[in-house]
Amino acid sequence: MPALRQIGEIRREERRPARVFEGTAQDYLLQLQGHLRAQGMAEHAALFASANPLPDRVQWFTDLTGEIRRLDDLPETQQREVAARVAAMVEDLGREAERLKADRNPSNRTLGEVLAVACEGPGTADIVLVGAQPVLAGWGLRPVDPAAQPKDLLAELRAVAAAPPAERPAVAAAPAAPSPPAAPAAPAPPRRWPARTAALAALLLALAAAMAWFLPGAVAGIMLALRLPEPAPCVVDGPPADTPLAGLQDEEARLRQQIAAAEGAVARRIVQCRIARAAAEPPPRPPPPRQAEAPPPAAPPPPREADETERRLAREGAQRGAVQVSLRWETTADLDLYVTCPTGATISYSNPRACGGHLDVDMNVGPRRVRDPIENITWPEGAAPNGTYRVMVSNLGEGIGRVAPVPFLVRIRVGERVQEVRGTASTPQPRQVATFTVP
Repeated sequence: MPALRQIGEIRREERRPARVFEGTAQDYLLQLQGHLRAQGMAEHAALFASANPLPDRVQWFTDLTGEIRRLDDLPETQQREVAARVAAMVEDLGREAERLKADRNPSNRTLGEVLAVACEGPGTADIVLVGAQPVLAGWGLRPVDPAAQPKDLLAELRAVAAAPPAERPAVAAAPAAPSPPAAPAAPAPPRRWPARTAALAALLLALAAAMAWFLPGAVAGIMLALRLPEPAPCVVDGPPADTPLAGLQDEEARLRQQIAAAEGAVARRIVQCRIARAAAEPPPRPPPPRQAEAPPPAAPPPPREADETERRLAREGAQRGAVQVSLRWETTADLDLYVTCPTGATISYSNPRACGGHLDVDMNVGPRRVRDPIENITWPEGAAPNGTYRVMVSNLGEGIGRVAPVPFLVRIRVGERVQEVRGTASTPQPRQVATFTVP
């Protein structure tokens, strides 16, 4: 995984993340980028930097490689080229946001609202060039002062793209018609030294000469006393030793990744222990039958989890495959299933086909909602690439602005191996719930 590098930070006392539904625009970054890549807008998806919100500031990172240069530090010609390129991408994002907001699918309408908010807040000072890719920090932020107007990124970009070069050759002007000669101005009267001032100056000079002749020691003492003290020499400390800031930032990013991986491993271990404990508990023994009466017929055993999952898959006509991931829950909320392949591609509702797999069942979208939904992703025999896969789940709720925690069950089948994971989805941001490997 490429190392994250910091490209800037913004103090919360200046701008802060704008609220969108149950979170902020930065919470939907993976969904935004996945949708844009599915629409063939990979360069637009890479435009958004990753945010790390802190109590007093928001840090911005990128995993792209290449030299990091601020837009303001580029040569003027390259500034205009990059500004025109980013302006075209911002116009494309605005049109895509309007298209999504007009869609009948509630999930797409939600994504359109988030994309519109994401384009608010940044200015040209928040743009950096990483290699050849423009990257935008400060997106989805609004001024803390209610009276302050948010920055108009598109207007600033157009102004930079249309700005003329700093120096241009002067254009020779056409010779003007000769004008009639002006009348000569009256000569100013010569300034004369006032007689009284001249006399006073001569008197002071004579007095000073007399004192210097008769009292040379006193005059030297007076001149010495009147001398201003020499200023103390200004000692400036040398510049501090260079600190490996870039190395510290890389180390911070690496530690954050390790912490996130450790937390995910602990959560998965807790879930697996609960499942193992539940499976190890022996079923209750039935009461012994009475001798005088015939034993009542035994009640049919409750359906197993696998049987219930299979029942829903059969009801929806789901495909079967050598590798299969299924998600089921028990409410009318819109939960979504994501699987990220070893190649880095993610299969989801916005990108149903990738790395040989296919999302063939996507439920509780739009007006058709049931209380026993299921979603399903499959790979045919030999189609799944070898490596580690990440399974994620998000919760878009019952409708816009209504998200409540929803328990779920994920079943993963790789050949003859079957794994079931339980969890609770409470945010629209996809959260990792399990991993598996192929083969």
